[in-house]
Amino acid sequence: MRILIDENLNVRLRHLFQDDDVSTVEYMGWKGLDNGALLDAAEQNGFDLVITGDTNMVDQQNWHRRTIKCVLTGRDWPLTPDHEQELLSLVDRHRR
Repeated sequence: MRILIDENLNVRLRHLFQDDDVSTVEYMGWKGLDNGALLDAAEQNGFDLVITGDTNMVDQQNWHRRTIKCVLTGRDWPLTPDHEQELLSLVDRHRR
């Protein structure tokens, strides 16, 4: 699965998903894009899932028209083991 880590999260989060192809918004050169443009770019580049701490992204998008899925998580770092497991579980629910 291709996963995109939003710019509002710690980039080290990518290490949780060792069996997936994970990139960050910054690495992709998309830092500063508004949410709609970011999701459009992610979909056009084959991402399956975005992980974000931005509640606006979750609430203000029409997810029925999108092929990409979204997981909302807290911005706290370091992640506690419980939070890591919760996030891994949320991501697993979106696997195709």
